[in-house]
Amino acid sequence: MTIWISIISFLIWVVVIYSGVRFFKKNSKEQLEVSLKFKVSVAAWSDRYVESLLEQHPASLVLNRQYITNAADRQDWPEMLRRAEQFRARRPHSAAAQIACVIALRHSGREAEATKLLRRLVWRLPRSIEVQLEWARDAGRRQDWAEATHRFAKLRRRFPQAAEGYIEGSRALLRTGHDGAAETLLEHSKGCFPKVHYIWQEAAQLVESQGDGEKALARWAEMRERFPNTPEGYIGGATWLMRLGRREEAAELIAQARDFFPGNATILAAVATLNAQSGES
Repeated sequence: MTIWISIISFLIWVVVIYSGVRFFKKNSKEQLEVSLKFKVSVAAWSDRYVESLLEQHPASLVLNRQYITNAADRQDWPEMLRRAEQFRARRPHSAAAQIACVIALRHSGREAEATKLLRRLVWRLPRSIEVQLEWARDAGRRQDWAEATHRFAKLRRRFPQAAEGYIEGSRALLRTGHDGAAETLLEHSKGCFPKVHYIWQEAAQLVESQGDGEKALARWAEMRERFPNTPEGYIGGATWLMRLGRREEAAELIAQARDFFPGNATILAAVATLNAQSGES
């Protein structure tokens, strides 16, 4: 009896130690990624700095993604593809690495290869949000909005935690003429994602597409009230005030935004547009 108690106690300790090692290993990886993200953000994500960090941490998700993004920002598609394939070689089981290759192939004009790879990934990685989201977007990219609607609906069922399924799904519904369903979906998603400001922005843009200026103004006002720290609510509201001929109110709203977001490029562009339309410049 004593022997069995000793064996059971030993096994319990093994499980506890193993779990602890896995926990700390996972946490240390996450902390490393956060640390690397901070370092490269301070260095403005420059290629040279990212490359130097990649030499030390070649499998870092943050670094590889930024390295690919740098090439994409320059529209250097062959280089983007080279970096994406390098990323995939370093992390062959990473959905992010695979999707990077799909996007790079597409931008390189190799659409057939991109589609073939994406189809294979849909079946190989059915639990990957990134893969299934790219699959849904692929239908929209081909302007097959009925299929896109179907795929986004499937995405929402399988991954209800992904706000993109609601936001981009509403756009697909709108493209198929289901305005009411699109609006219902967005209203539902507000309750699911109360902190995602893009949903309120999408809801405002939806009524904009219907040409309902007063309702659009109400939506942008709702967004400003709920998310006062996002400039889009001010820009959207000012734009519609200008369209409705209410220039003084538009100028006042932009002035508020300029005070709240000093130096914000989007706000400064909106100021320039407002001045041009007002004949001040």
